[in-house]
Parts: sequence; structure tokens; C-alpha cells
Amino acid sequence: MPSIREDEGKRFAGHQTRSDVVQELIKPRPHARLDEEWIQARLINDATTRMFKRKAHGVLMQMDFNVINAVALGTLPQEARGELEIYFNNDTINQGDRTPAVYVMYIVDENGLPPTKADTIEILSVMGQYISDGSYDVVKEVDKQFGGNQKAWRYAFNDGMIQAHERFIAGMEMRLGIAGGDTPKTASSADAPVNDPVDVPSNAAVTGSDAPPPSIAGPSHVAETDYSQSDPAPLEEEEDDTMERPIPCGISEVGFSINPQKRIQDHKTHLNSNNVMNLFEAAAKYLFPDRYSVEEYPVARVVDPTFVSISEALVSRLACSYVDFGGGFNAKLAGLNVQGLNNLPTIQADAKLTREAWIMLEANEDMTNVEDEGRRIEERKEHSRARITARHDIINAAIDEYIAAAERYLFQANRLRTIREQIKEQKEKMREFVRQAKEEYNPNWLKEIEDLCRIPDKDEDEPAGAPAGAPAGAPAAGENAEA
Repeated sequence: MPSIREDEGKRFAGHQTRSDVVQELIKPRPHARLDEEWIQARLINDATTRMFKRKAHGVLMQMDFNVINAVALGTLPQEARGELEIYFNNDTINQGDRTPAVYVMYIVDENGLPPTKADTIEILSVMGQYISDGSYDVVKEVDKQFGGNQKAWRYAFNDGMIQAHERFIAGMEMRLGIAGGDTPKTASSADAPVNDPVDVPSNAAVTGSDAPPPSIAGPSHVAETDYSQSDPAPLEEEEDDTMERPIPCGISEVGFSINPQKRIQDHKTHLNSNNVMNLFEAAAKYLFPDRYSVEEYPVARVVDPTFVSISEALVSRLACSYVDFGGGFNAKLAGLNVQGLNNLPTIQADAKLTREAWIMLEANEDMTNVEDEGRRIEERKEHSRARITARHDIINAAIDEYIAAAERYLFQANRLRTIREQIKEQKEKMREFVRQAKEEYNPNWLKEIEDLCRIPDKDEDEPAGAPAGAPAGAPAAGENAEA
């Protein structure tokens, strides 16, 4: 059965627009999340809901849509080695530490894959022993994995840290379907009030002369639990491929920094970092040296101080990074500690006006007649829309008349062009006729016609010297004689 983390990821990633993603992010769920009250407090009426949605949409506009889906599904480390590799390379070159960012961190192997279920179970077992009584040997081995502060219980030296680890372990147990595991003071005490005392040996108690000597040399000495790898009974009920398969959606942590590239170095050295994530990584290194490490990806570049708090909060919900239900390492509400942005000179003036991104919203929540003003605005919008529609109708009618006149003009122009072509053809024929007439001109043509048509006179028909009454053509007198 898919875990709550998997269901949330599929729900957030199953959309094509940022507006739909925002709607899913603010939608209440049957399982109350750590930030549920924070979100619902900003949805108390229509005015605040619209403002919150507008802000949330602005947050997602800072993110590439493929990054949004990868964060929701927990596949960002794999995508950063594939389709998003160029995107993050360009982001590092163009932005680097020059622009503040909300980042997401994961603990993954060299291929960007999260720990397997079997490895995660072993890591949780070590974490449970770390925060339990009488486990100084494990504490010492885990604490020295990343050097630095060598004091014992460096990841759990107060009640708040211990309870954060307990909540994380309980959430991961539920996510992995092993909630019945009996780890020392983990799931069994995860619901304890924050102020309940927890027995944590002091530094003096564990480092003095009475401290028990280390008695372990490596991970093989980890104490067994009901669900640790050393007990094969529960594992026989699981298929091997399931136990050796990376847990879906991974485990994430979300934060904000004005120097995101420098911040990753702090996380890698466990300096001012997330203690839950640090303990998980230290336990992983103790059990599986050099197999898993943290990776950070800036997902939203933020320079507007009013967007910082809500950006960290919404990305935390998108990544399911809270310890509840085993989604991530964040045990505290996001967006409450982002004062690093005030150090930026470009926005220092704005940062002085507000330390929390929702200060203006909280001030506006006390305004009266907001709904009435909203209705008046809607009425004015409808009136303006009606006027614009009427004007559009007039303009459309004029355009139709213009089109009809243009069509008539084109028809007459075509007729005129045809007539002109016909006149041109007639003129050409006339010129050809005149040319031929000039070439065949005979100045005597009239006389020839007259001669052809003229009837000779009687006197002209009788030859001279012919006797009167002689027939025409008779020889004249003396012609035969001469002959």
C-alpha cells in the first residue's frame, strides 16, 4: 500500500498548471500535517484566501515546472543527473551564491537514489539506540563520523532534539510499514509532550572517569531491535526486491539561505545544520561508509522579502519535508527563521519594515467591510464589462459594413479593370488595321475602281474612220486594201 508520502507526491505532481498545484497544496487532508494550522489560518475568509493563493502562485512562478514535479515526487536528485542537469548547471553559473534561494536537500547515493528500505531500517535502529539510555558506545561511534564538535550526543543534547528524532523515527516506521517496531524510546515515546523530561547523560557523566569504555569497533556491534537487519524474522515476510529497493520519494529537508552554495558546505560538515538529518547521515556513514551523502538543490530564487517565508513554507509542503509521516527531516515549522535575507543590501530597506512575510496579511485581517468592497468592485467590473461589450458590438457592426463596402469596391474595381482591358484590345486592333491599311495604300485606287466600274460612251466604242452603220470591230476603209 502506498505511503502517505507517495500519495501526496502523486497528488501534487498530477497537474498541468501552477494554479492547480496551489489548489492541491492548500487543500486540507484527513491526516493533519505540521503546517496545517499555519496554512488554514491564511484561508479564514475570501479576501485572505485570494491573497494567499496569489502569493502561492507567485512562489511557484519562481520555480521551473519540471522542478516542481520532481520536488513533489522526490526524484530531484535523479532528474538533476538527467533532464534537469543543464538547468542546474546554468543556475549555478548564473546565480551561484549571488541570489538567495529556497533549497531542497536529500540523502542519496552516488546515483541520486535514496537509501533502500533495508538500509533505512538499520539506520533507524542506530538512531533509536543513539537517543536511548546506556548507549554511549554507539553515541561515541556516531559522533565521530563527521569530526568537529566531539562532545557526546552532539545531535541530541536537549529534550527538543530528542523529541524531534523520536517523531522522525515514528514517522519513518509508519511510512515503511514497520510501526510495530520496538526501538528504545522512539515510536513508543514519540507522542510524549514537549516538556516531558528525558534522561540525557551530561557531558561530564559520559566523558569522566566513570564513563564506560568503548566496547565496539564497528557497525557489527549495533544492538538488535525488533526490526533491525540482525533479526531476519520480519524480513522473511518481505520480498528481497522490496527490501533492497530505494524507498519511494526519498527523504528531504527544505531551507532558505542567502548563500545557498555556502550553506551546503555547512550541511556537509554538520555545522548549524538540521540535527535530524545530521544524525541520519552520521548513522548511515557509521553503518555504510561512503554510501550515502547529502545533496542540495536551489529550487526557488527569492529576492522579495515578502516571499521568503511563504516560499520556504510551500516548498516544504510540496516536498513533504516534515518529520510527520516520515516525509523528511524538518521537525519545525518552515518560514519562521528566514532573517538572513535582511543582510542583502539590495533589499535591506524592505527587510527593516517586516521580519515575517505575512505581517501585512495579518494586519489586513482586521479590516472591516472587505466583503462589501469586494462586491462593489465586482459590480463595477460587470458594469464596465457591459459597456465594453456594447462598444464592441458597435465596432463589430461598423467593421461588417466596412467589409461589405470593401467587397463592393473590389467587385466594381474588377469590372473596371475588365472594361479597360477590352478597350485596350479594341485600340490595339484599330492600330493594326490602320497599319495594314497604310502598307497596302494605292494612290490610284479610286481611279482604278472608277475605270473598272465606268461604262464606255458610244463614241468611244466605234473606232475612228469606220463607216457609219458598220458593225463594231469592222476594219476601217482601206485597211484590207493596204493589206
